[in-house]
Amino acid sequence: MFSFAGLYDVWNDKNSGKEIHSYTIITTTPNEVVGKYHDRMPVILEKEEEDIWLNPDFDKASQLLPLLKPFPDDRLEEWEVGAGARNPKNDYQEVIEPVKSNRQATFF
Repeated sequence: MFSFAGLYDVWNDKNSGKEIHSYTIITTTPNEVVGKYHDRMPVILEKEEEDIWLNPDFDKASQLLPLLKPFPDDRLEEWEVGAGARNPKNDYQEVIEPVKSNRQATFF
């Protein structure tokens, strides 16, 4: 289990008057593992950093900026998955299992 650094806000839309809940995940430069696939990655917090990130008494950017760093390469694993992982409708365990052959499975 791990946590991403993120932000949220609740505000009222001036046009509709509706309450809007908005969320975002903070990203940073990628480590070597993720950098092979993308030019940024989510900020993954260490367990001991979660309380710092969530502490409302930390209200200066200088207190939180040290947390916005790439996660250590040696703490991540990677493996090839089938093409079914590209479709968010495929929400089951088999989609993230490693591909066992050169033939990739397709799920619809």
